[in-house]
Amino acid sequence: MPTLLDPLFTGSLWSKIMFFYEHALDQGTLTATSEVTGYEVANLYSMFEVNLWKATSTADQYHTFDAGSGKTYTADYDVMHGHNLHTAGATVVLQYSNDNFASDVHDAYTAFAPESDGTILMRFNSITSRYWRRKITGQTVPPFIAISIWGPQTELDYASSDFDPHAFTDKANVVVSDTGYVLGIHDKFRERNITIAFEDAEPDLYDQITAWNDFVGLSNFFIAWELNLHSSDVWLVRSDPAFKNPTKPVGPTYNHARASRLATWRGW
Repeated sequence: MPTLLDPLFTGSLWSKIMFFYEHALDQGTLTATSEVTGYEVANLYSMFEVNLWKATSTADQYHTFDAGSGKTYTADYDVMHGHNLHTAGATVVLQYSNDNFASDVHDAYTAFAPESDGTILMRFNSITSRYWRRKITGQTVPPFIAISIWGPQTELDYASSDFDPHAFTDKANVVVSDTGYVLGIHDKFRERNITIAFEDAEPDLYDQITAWNDFVGLSNFFIAWELNLHSSDVWLVRSDPAFKNPTKPVGPTYNHARASRLATWRGW
């Protein structure tokens, strides 16, 4: 049951649920043109929205990734969260190369100027290359980004039940007098929860969910659906700590002998 941290929901139609979490940026070498002390480029893939990469100036900035000698890296999505790229007036693009950008330079998608400082998700045809880099240009103030990863997306299945992504619970420390009057409200925030159910799913779905759970644990990840019609339907979420076993069987279990008898009797 994911807990929503930063929703950018604008409407939804039935579509397959998409997870965006997988990357291997920690398995190669990621460098930045510049970084303020304490705001290093490695913060980008920590998946914590309280950590930042922050540039030291308004000069063109590059986040360059090298998968390593004899290795390649595959991606079909690029996501950025917790940034000031719109406010800074920046233009952004993800590029790839086979010669460390000496002469072979390609754009994974068309460069663009973000329309807001909200979560950005770009999808493109799957690309495999050794070298990658994010290019940030045109900014009038030093740019910063909290979370920025690119890698292979995970397409799950159609959810089998609906939910209200706008529903929320107010969370706060409320001080109440002996006579019932509210004296103060502290640390107030809104928590949104969604539960996604998949019924009659194929075995491959459970393999995907298991892989996701093993990779993410209780860290943040991104979820989206119906991106063709609502490209801003992107949410930064975290798993509920009580979500221990996403592939737990439902129903009774039997030993081998009883299972064999039932299979014969019921024609399984």
